[in-house]
Amino acid sequence: MRLRRTLIIFALLMFEAAAKNQAQILPELNFPLSGETNALGGAAVSFVSKNPLAAITNPALLGLSSLKPIFSTSFSPQTPTSTTFPYYSDGSLSALGVNLGYPLNNVWDINALRVGVGVGYSSLNYSFLPLNTLGPEPINRESDVVSGITAGIGLDYLVKFGLGYKYKWVSIKDASFPAHSLTSEDFGALLDVPVDRVISNLEHIPALISGDLQPELNVTCGYAERNTSNDYVFGSVLPKQSALGLDLEVGLKTEVANHLWRLISLRILRQANANMVSEDSSLAVNQEGDTSITFRDSYRRGFGNFLFSRNLIVGRPGGVVGISKGWQIGLGQLIYLRDGSVTNPGYPTYTTFGWGASTKGLIRLLVFVHWLYPSQSLTQFLLTHFDLEFDYSKATGGPFAQVPFESLSVILW
Repeated sequence: MRLRRTLIIFALLMFEAAAKNQAQILPELNFPLSGETNALGGAAVSFVSKNPLAAITNPALLGLSSLKPIFSTSFSPQTPTSTTFPYYSDGSLSALGVNLGYPLNNVWDINALRVGVGVGYSSLNYSFLPLNTLGPEPINRESDVVSGITAGIGLDYLVKFGLGYKYKWVSIKDASFPAHSLTSEDFGALLDVPVDRVISNLEHIPALISGDLQPELNVTCGYAERNTSNDYVFGSVLPKQSALGLDLEVGLKTEVANHLWRLISLRILRQANANMVSEDSSLAVNQEGDTSITFRDSYRRGFGNFLFSRNLIVGRPGGVVGISKGWQIGLGQLIYLRDGSVTNPGYPTYTTFGWGASTKGLIRLLVFVHWLYPSQSLTQFLLTHFDLEFDYSKATGGPFAQVPFESLSVILW
């Protein structure tokens, strides 16, 4: 009898592990598809970028982008994936993002305060091959499609502050079950402090090193909550996550034909990621010797229990908090070299790397060497209103090891 009871308890514990696998439904909702942010280990909650796919990580980025008139679109093509990582399955991923922003100062004079508002649309498509890990019958998972509308507002008065909100629809298709749809929300806030500009304004003199060469120093802090829905999918809540990030950027800049040109820049990013879904279980044996197990999935309260000095300054994980780290070197706004790492509780650390290229730096370089002349209308348009960006990334481990992610962005402002 004791052996039988032991076997029953062991079987129930195995079932508990399988149920927890199922409880991790839709983990890919927190995976960055942008070739830009993916190369940084996903540490993009405080990463200021005009790329619409970066705004998926933190909707507040749309608010900051809208401080100037902007239309931007980014596309990540269908990318085949193969993984042995828990809770993920093989298939393919693709993404599309479109952002529109407009500064209210163009129609409303607010003196020194600049205000911008924006709206965006994004669509993420995850197509999966059949997965058979939770029992003898295959799970004929077909696809997850996440579409959303983002609204953002940005304020600029010496420092820049952005707020963003995203409402999204999640459609889950499985050959074994009827199609399931639900809605969820994301929130984000972003504070960008251009330290060099603040000092120059307070002292009423520009900070110069030599000639027109100026130093640049930005400190950015961002916070985001993703997948706040309380809806249950196949017996589990969505993978809600909170993220707190810090970004330090230093560099040198000058002007070319009255347009800013960052000659060199270094960005160091830290991000703390907290899983806000609590998975608890209890095992009970009644007087008759029958054993039962109870599962409870619930959202944790608070903002992620982040420790600013430990998680962001030192960069150490702890408890339910994982750490993403990234750095980027920019050369003349033409070439960007990126690297990152991801450490999640219970999993081995893996690294990411990638690069990017932009026509913004190329045009400024050609004007600087007098191969293009700013008096030409096409050159003025390219200097003032147009940028084309390509980004590439790979990871050495994690959910999609050695899978290349690419994205192409067109930006008009």
